[in-house]
Amino acid sequence: MKKTKKLKKQICVSTILFLIMFSCYSFAIFDHIDWGSRAVGIGFGIASYPKESLGLFWNPASIGLISDKEINSMYGIPLTGIGIDNIKYLMGNFVSGLPSGGAVGIGVGMFDVSNVWRESLYVVGYGREVNKFLVGGVIKYMEYKVLLSADEYNNDPLLQKGGKSLISADIGGIYNASDKLSIGLVVKDILEPEIGVDSSEKLSRGYLIAASYKIVSGNMETIISAGNYIYGNNSDFSIGAEAWLSGGRIGIRGSYMPYRYAIGGSYNIQKIRIDYTYVIYSQLTETSGSHYISVLLRL
Repeated sequence: MKKTKKLKKQICVSTILFLIMFSCYSFAIFDHIDWGSRAVGIGFGIASYPKESLGLFWNPASIGLISDKEINSMYGIPLTGIGIDNIKYLMGNFVSGLPSGGAVGIGVGMFDVSNVWRESLYVVGYGREVNKFLVGGVIKYMEYKVLLSADEYNNDPLLQKGGKSLISADIGGIYNASDKLSIGLVVKDILEPEIGVDSSEKLSRGYLIAASYKIVSGNMETIISAGNYIYGNNSDFSIGAEAWLSGGRIGIRGSYMPYRYAIGGSYNIQKIRIDYTYVIYSQLTETSGSHYISVLLRL
């Protein structure tokens, strides 16, 4: 019995260490970059997209041009094949245009690892158009929980914490330089709330700069995008492209980051769009990749 408990504890601790390592690919706890299958396939350039309901998680200014109602949901299975079961992403959001202009939205996201560690994110946001600019902001309530018993985490200071909740905010803007070119800027976690075991550990402020350029040729629309994310002493970038064929019914996309590649597609039928993205990691050879699927419903 003692041997079984010891083995279970070793597995739990290994899982937590894996999570800390995995968070390096997302910069920090609470700062995941996997919200929305379409966004995963595009990369940081999504922060420059106008009229995008996923902006609640990327750039709140993006929702400012939405005039109807949209519901977006996502289920993600990251890092398949590493031997840890039940790792998943869940996301959902609702955005509605306002009669007076602009749009409001609410969203929730969750990252869960095998009932050992869970991060939850709840957002409320607003965006609107001001001349050629889109501006917006979100308030975020975030929490992480260690889903282990005292026997399993023993004297580890991080695990003994049991969890933490905090409030933060993002603000963003998009400049529509022309019908083809858009430039986005986001300041993430402007409040820099405390996150760690002691008060010296904070969620660092991040800066996301992105741009996208649209090319229309016949019945095809292509969007080329790029973005740079500056977080503390770190920075990362992405380049991506997506093309919409058959008058916007079929979409294909791909993106590159220094540590991963993503490819995906969409099928758009009237009020429903289905997105899928597959991610390949260039440095994590133990995994066979990640899968993300989203459904967008227009009301």
